[in-house]
Amino acid sequence: MKHLDVVCAVLHHGDQFLAVRRGPTRDPNVSERWEFPGGKIEPGEHPQEALIREINEELCIPITVGDHLLTVEHHYSALHITLHAYLCTTPAPEAIRLTEHQDLHWGAATTLQHLDLAPADIPIAEHIAQHF
Repeated sequence: MKHLDVVCAVLHHGDQFLAVRRGPTRDPNVSERWEFPGGKIEPGEHPQEALIREINEELCIPITVGDHLLTVEHHYSALHITLHAYLCTTPAPEAIRLTEHQDLHWGAATTLQHLDLAPADIPIAEHIAQHF
């Protein structure tokens, strides 16, 4: 089974947290579902560096990477991912420009778990609801 190390940004502005919605894909586990933005860690890259790069590519904003929140292990049908979630901030939340997602949602910590989240992102939303 293929394995990927990935990172995601739990991006917050005040008491609001960001989720982004994927477009249609062949994989029903993630197609048009909400997730925390991020992506693959490239060989030789530190997780924080990958996160800064991925958020710049996907949202076109600078971020500051803060504390590591949790790591989620998830098995999809043909893929195992290790997802590292970091608390992040940006000086320019209003400047977000989506390049890979079809929608964005800023919501309170307790509302994120009610979105139709990708399975690997569900434990992250639950963690946010419990701790913020």
